[in-house]
Amino acid sequence: MRLATLLFTFLPILAFAQLFVDGRIRPSYSAQQHRLVTKRGDVFIGNVRNYKDGKVEFKSPGANLMIFDFSQVDSITLVPYSIKNHGGFDHAERVMFLPTAFSLEMGEWEYVNRNLVANSLNYGVRDNFTAGIGAMPMPNGFASWVNIKLSKQLAKGIHVATGATMSLGRYNSYLDFEGSSHESYRLLAPYGLLTVGTKNIFVNLVATKGWTYQYADPEVTDLMWGLSCAAKLNRRFQVFAEWSKTMPPYFNDKYLNLGFAILGKKRCLTLGILKAEDYDGIVPTLGFSSKRMAKRFR
Repeated sequence: MRLATLLFTFLPILAFAQLFVDGRIRPSYSAQQHRLVTKRGDVFIGNVRNYKDGKVEFKSPGANLMIFDFSQVDSITLVPYSIKNHGGFDHAERVMFLPTAFSLEMGEWEYVNRNLVANSLNYGVRDNFTAGIGAMPMPNGFASWVNIKLSKQLAKGIHVATGATMSLGRYNSYLDFEGSSHESYRLLAPYGLLTVGTKNIFVNLVATKGWTYQYADPEVTDLMWGLSCAAKLNRRFQVFAEWSKTMPPYFNDKYLNLGFAILGKKRCLTLGILKAEDYDGIVPTLGFSSKRMAKRFR
């Protein structure tokens, strides 16, 4: 392993500290995993966020941001991406159907399936920017869409995000009443998100309006909203609830969805029961997610 030795001089005491840093390390690049060893022998696995004013900012999964003086650190080295170090599946970017203000890590791919029909593939372009595409068969047609989400942490435990879902081509094609032709139903739905809490336990609010285009007649929907919450009871089990009004592209009525998620190392199985406003009875809901880190070292 090639090591670069960085010699830092910091004020006001004008002392010298040798800090050994792997030359391949890129601060704030979460597709890498870093090992920080202190002078007293403490070892932390996570990500170097920044070198600033004679200090090292370091973030370990599930912990607050740690700040060390250069004089406290012995070495920072690059470690291979390991699912053991990653801490298991992080099921926080959405609940079952509703998104949250959390984003995928940079370089992370996620495949999501809902109720065996709705499929999406999402990618962490940056730690705060997620983009994805989706597809779902419809009666006599086919739905496809793109989704983007830009998130920001305002303060500890408070995240906000903005994004949009936009249909691609024919969104909800169907036969007309004569059964002889197809019409296109197009959708653009920008949304805003507020999430309070951590990825282990949070409450989330989403609001959106949809611009639809059908029969050459554009219209704007009423305000659509969703409220959700989730709690990770341990590394393998999460419970959740979501209550929503008309969140595309899945449901067109108010609904309440309660369930739980079984979390694996790289996969997640989500099960729930859904009660829609104008539907007698309860509908089972099923979800599956799988994640991969695209790049180990850059």
